[in-house]
Amino acid sequence: MLSADTLTVVAIDGRSTLYYGKYRYRARLKLYGLNRTYNAKSIIDVVERLARYGNAKDRKEIDIDCIERFIEWRNKYANPDVKSEKQATIRVEYSTAGVFSNDLQLLQTLETIAGSSAVDYTEIDTTTPTGIKYFTKQPEHNYRLYLKSKRVSDKFVTDLSRFVDRYKDTDTVIVPSEALKKWLKGNVKHWLYRYCSSHYYIEYDDESSYSLMGLMFGDMIKARFKLEKRPD
Repeated sequence: MLSADTLTVVAIDGRSTLYYGKYRYRARLKLYGLNRTYNAKSIIDVVERLARYGNAKDRKEIDIDCIERFIEWRNKYANPDVKSEKQATIRVEYSTAGVFSNDLQLLQTLETIAGSSAVDYTEIDTTTPTGIKYFTKQPEHNYRLYLKSKRVSDKFVTDLSRFVDRYKDTDTVIVPSEALKKWLKGNVKHWLYRYCSSHYYIEYDDESSYSLMGLMFGDMIKARFKLEKRPD
């Protein structure tokens, strides 16, 4: 196992809750073909899928040895036969695996799968306070988070739009700003569609909503604020 002394945490996530309510650290492993490992118990399952459904790019770019090492790592630490031995949770999206754990040394061993350049790390700093925005009148909602200015994929736009729609007219308050609503609906100039703006925000009432959005869109959250009426 690698030494924790060599670990570089490249980002700090200032949220009030841990990942999945229990993990302090997240590593992201980027490896083409990770999406082919869904429900695959071994590399044999992946090879059979590629033979049946794989395209030319998959067959050319997927590194079978790396994928095999990932499956073995996942089976040992995230999906062990004995549930009490579970030390990590993995969430795969396309060619990126978010790996959550409280063990830094364990996360470092992900570098043996495809090299150190394929992995980055984030640590939660729960001591970072939520900022406060004051208003002359009592605000309609309790909290607001702002998104980052960044070029994004169509998938991000689709996922965020579905997330907002999922909680529309429910007890879970998720309210996008008017500008964000227009952007999600595509009511902007074509060249702006792929660029998220730091002026876009979402308001919500419960801290649990932030935890959910943090898990799904944590890399795109720029800042969050408690909304309060300005003291007299």
